[in-house]
Amino acid sequence: MADAVGRLPSIDGYACVGFDFRAAPAEVLSGLQEPDPGSAAIRFLEESGADEVIVLQTCNRFEIYIYAHDPRGPISRLRDVVERRAGAGRATILTGSEAVLHIFRVASGLESMVIGEYEILSQVRDAALRAGDAGSAGPMLRLLFERAVRAGRRARSETGISRGSVSVARLAVEEITNRLPRESRVLVVGAGRVGSSIASYLKAAGFSDVSIANRTFERAASLASRLGYRALPLEDLERALRSADAVVVAVSSPFPLITREMMPPSDVLVLDISIPGAVERPSGQPTVELLTIDSLLGLAEENRRRRAIEAEDASRIALEEEEEFEDYLRRMAADEVVRSFMERAESIRAAELERAVRILGWEDRREVLEAMTKAIINKVSAPVIEVMRDAGRRGDRDLLELLRSAFEERAQDAEA
Repeated sequence: MADAVGRLPSIDGYACVGFDFRAAPAEVLSGLQEPDPGSAAIRFLEESGADEVIVLQTCNRFEIYIYAHDPRGPISRLRDVVERRAGAGRATILTGSEAVLHIFRVASGLESMVIGEYEILSQVRDAALRAGDAGSAGPMLRLLFERAVRAGRRARSETGISRGSVSVARLAVEEITNRLPRESRVLVVGAGRVGSSIASYLKAAGFSDVSIANRTFERAASLASRLGYRALPLEDLERALRSADAVVVAVSSPFPLITREMMPPSDVLVLDISIPGAVERPSGQPTVELLTIDSLLGLAEENRRRRAIEAEDASRIALEEEEEFEDYLRRMAADEVVRSFMERAESIRAAELERAVRILGWEDRREVLEAMTKAIINKVSAPVIEVMRDAGRRGDRDLLELLRSAFEERAQDAEA
């Protein structure tokens, strides 16, 4: 399989440009988030001049993966776009095998704020699906992300990196559990995937006085009914804030859902894990403590230390997968040249056979001549093919490109 511009596939064509939670605060990451990652991937494809693009965005990262015959130009253009939008800091740039290893580590949960999180695996898969549906991801990036998902699954099945792991939602509930008694009144704002996880974790932790508010009341009611909690329409949010001991906000909103004016005068712990943030920072309100995703980094670091040994094993798996992927691309490049060579050889064989049959009038012996000429081609080609495959194993793309170009140019000359 040749790449999008007809060149032989190479690991050097891959690159990643973007920011994660270690390179940028939550506010910057939230500002980079695209409402429609598929459409954004098409836009980045056009702006960068890359052959393929996938946008991977989560609450902890915004990364653009590309494939191009020469990625230097696309990398430079994407870096300018991303840094300009971020407004501060330098984007992280990874190329070639580093970019490949990075996405394998991301899918394995090794690059997450919470080591071993499960959510990132589905986010990697979904990013590739969205880009594929939009038309920005071609065969090379689809292949890369398929292998990344495989690496992530291996890491979780062969190590304990995700055993008892905590997501950001778990970290938020753990913080409430450490600070407040079980009889405390907790308000969960948001009944989506993260909000549902928070409510479930609160139930498991023993909190019984929990209210769930959501823009779509029916969704909040369904979740609350399942867990034995109360559901509230979003219109009652300000009233519910006045009676809450803790509030967890997990919504997707382009503007603050909870403003300073809505903050209650009583003591309340507010955890805003929305991207972008949905709670305005309190000003002159000492009774309100606001924790954001950035505030949970300390807890995440403790999690990292606990999982150091498992992370080493998972890192080894990611590296194995990267090395195997690079070998696969080398074999793919060699197979492409072998295919070109054999197509050229078969074209010559068939043409010469046809000419001989016509001149000699041996139509009745065509079957014998077919078998004989194919046997000659196979025997003569065998050592040549082995040279090509050896070049692939060594990663000698210059030789492979030279050979393929020679076969294809001669085929074109013959056709002319």
